[in-house]
Amino acid sequence: MRFITTLLIAGSLLLTASRAQNQVYLPPDANNGTIPTAASVLSHPAKETNTQYTNLLGNLLWFYEAQRSGALPLDNRVLWRNSSLTDDGQAVSHVDLSGGYYDAGDTIKATLPLSWTLQSAAWGAAAFGQGYNLTGQAEYLDGMLRWGLDWMIKASETPNALWVFVGNMSADAAYWGGDQGIPQPRSAYQVTNTSPGTDVFAAASAAFAAASFLYNGGVLPVNGSSPKIGGGTSPLASLRNEAYATTLQSHAVTMWTLATTSMPMQLYQKVVPEVDQVYASTDYLDDLVLAGLWLAIATGNRTYSDQAVTYYTQMLNSSTQVALGKLGGVLNWDQKQPATAPLFVAAATLNSALGIDQNRFSADAEAYLDLVSSARLPHTYMTPASSNSSGLLWFTGDSEDNSLNPALNAAFLLQFYEGFCADPNKAAHYRDFADSQLDYTLGKNPMNAVYVVGQHPNSAQNPHSAFASGGSDIGSIDNDPPVEAHVLYGCVVGGPNSRNKYFDQRSDYVQTECALDYNAPMLSLIAARVQQQAFTAAPSKNVDPKNGGPYGDPVYVALAPGTRVNPTRDAQSRSGGGVTLAGQLAIGIIASLVFLAACGAAGWWNTKRIQYWLSVGAQPSKPVARMLDKAGLLPHGKFFSGVWKPLSALDGSKADPAQLKPNKHEKDVTGDSKLPSSASSLSASMGAESKKDGARLAQAA
Repeated sequence: MRFITTLLIAGSLLLTASRAQNQVYLPPDANNGTIPTAASVLSHPAKETNTQYTNLLGNLLWFYEAQRSGALPLDNRVLWRNSSLTDDGQAVSHVDLSGGYYDAGDTIKATLPLSWTLQSAAWGAAAFGQGYNLTGQAEYLDGMLRWGLDWMIKASETPNALWVFVGNMSADAAYWGGDQGIPQPRSAYQVTNTSPGTDVFAAASAAFAAASFLYNGGVLPVNGSSPKIGGGTSPLASLRNEAYATTLQSHAVTMWTLATTSMPMQLYQKVVPEVDQVYASTDYLDDLVLAGLWLAIATGNRTYSDQAVTYYTQMLNSSTQVALGKLGGVLNWDQKQPATAPLFVAAATLNSALGIDQNRFSADAEAYLDLVSSARLPHTYMTPASSNSSGLLWFTGDSEDNSLNPALNAAFLLQFYEGFCADPNKAAHYRDFADSQLDYTLGKNPMNAVYVVGQHPNSAQNPHSAFASGGSDIGSIDNDPPVEAHVLYGCVVGGPNSRNKYFDQRSDYVQTECALDYNAPMLSLIAARVQQQAFTAAPSKNVDPKNGGPYGDPVYVALAPGTRVNPTRDAQSRSGGGVTLAGQLAIGIIASLVFLAACGAAGWWNTKRIQYWLSVGAQPSKPVARMLDKAGLLPHGKFFSGVWKPLSALDGSKADPAQLKPNKHEKDVTGDSKLPSSASSLSASMGAESKKDGARLAQAA
């Protein structure tokens, strides 16, 4: 014990010494989230930055250090993390894929969602870089980006190939423990020029190009004029590194060439079926648009913007987009259509030589954002309002998987675009709606819950993180140990259900899991808020921490500790009635067999009957679902994407999606009460994305 203590002290001293010129940021205790910022600071934010927002942005970046894989540097600030999987990829695939990030609460590495995370973070930094400068977090942003980008460089160094996934889902699903016992050996999977993955090639290109622009000193406009010093648009000078920018641009061009010339153009799961139930993609045209656009922004070459416009037109004419409307529905790691038009507008403002018709893309962007900011997109609504909240923007078919991320991504687009609006009233509406979604996440919600771990005494406290939990028994995931061994500061959890209820249990991974992409929009929103406070005159009536919004403290400062609502589930719910996890799984298997017998006896294998049985809580377990699929009894490719998905729960009155859901991040495509008239309309209205097929809970039995 004395030796371990000595090591920790030595590590802390080394960490401090390595940044002798700058004070090291370490997350403060959650109780600090109750301390109001001095009125003098609120009145002069350009001279002294709001401490609460500094801590919030710092914690959000600290989270990424907690997710690091590989050999950790001496200045790693997460002292309970160790170097891990330093030979990743070598045992089976004979390639060095060490480093990078663990995707979520587990140990896989996935290139497609990582690419979006890095693209999103670079985009926000290029637009709201002063937020990082003012809070002293630019150095940590640099570390966050490079840790991911350097791994992606490794993953793209094999000629004509890109490594897209590392891990073994069956072993990962069964493992619950620290970073020193991760099951090995691990497999790695790639796409190539002869077996292409158009989507992931393009997504990687977009991430490289966006980061290249940032590291070359690039600044995106946040209004209708070109970037200029002041107004929060000065570059992140500390990040500027032309050599690194050149390296990133070279990889961006290589990935772009592979995406656009490797035939046939196709989704990467066609080549790597292992990701089909992990991070399956639904389109590649959106990725091609963003990749071409970022390359145009980074290089100034109109050839790329012309190609991006061509792919944009094809994207709008695709069957899915015709059904959804111009820019579709949700914005997330898979579906990026909504991000395209706003970025076109910024590119046109930045460089007129790119030949982009700004009026066209402004019209498309605002047509989408008008609907988003009023919850009038198909299959969207606001969760129930309360005395302190207008509710959370809900995308049916996507928000059941993780509710906060879709709303925060929408808020980011609104925050980014509002400066381009010619109509000041519309701009104010966009800004107010974006603020409402951010404030909801930070505590202005019916639960009085702060959905960022470690930020306030009312924060979520039991994130679904194997490393942070300190436990080793997946069968007792909720009470072994009863309190998390380590505080996963800055983790943005999945979020509440459609009734605004949040169940703070590790086993409820739908609500409590953390992920790289969950944090990404929050980074940009907080940087934007800091920037706005520093360079926008605040109405005196709004300089009040209790008001939230862009001028005061984060809303959680005004929350009384201990006032978070902790709802309970009824007897039918996953954690109600004292039923153990093993018992729950046994009940699920029995229910599966009853489901099969009932449906088989009656011959009710049509989709309406399937919808009925799901609605009353019958759930086939993953093995039964696979048997049904092999027997041709599942409508594979129409409604269930190859695995059975239970109906999403609201408040425990129906089957809980986290009970036996085989896929941790998987979208619940049966969540709408109205069955669409056709498979194509279901796919269009709710999406066909499928995330993690980890049978972690099922295998615990």
